[in-house]
Amino acid sequence: QKKDVFEVAKSSALSDADVIVMYLFRDAMQEMSNILNDRLLPCHRPTKFDDGDDNVGGEFSDEEIFKLRDFCSAVKIVCVGFALPLWKPFLERKYGGIRIYVYVAER
Repeated sequence: QKKDVFEVAKSSALSDADVIVMYLFRDAMQEMSNILNDRLLPCHRPTKFDDGDDNVGGEFSDEEIFKLRDFCSAVKIVCVGFALPLWKPFLERKYGGIRIYVYVAER
């Protein structure tokens, strides 16, 4: 279901979200980071699988998918283009020149 990400982050709907996708500019990401810091607890598990390749045009490895699956009760936050300030990404990849950051947080 598509909704305004700031409205969801500030409302009780956040507790129902399985995945939040954000395509925001740096200033908006800072604002969102502040909101999410108040509402969620970031998971600080292994943060990056660095194989020395940017995986341009590639896909997540089976190992990465299984590690994400382990967090099935957590909220997954996917940021396109810009990182979420103050948070460590669980996965970070580059696809066609665009950075994708995946974060995992407990409700």
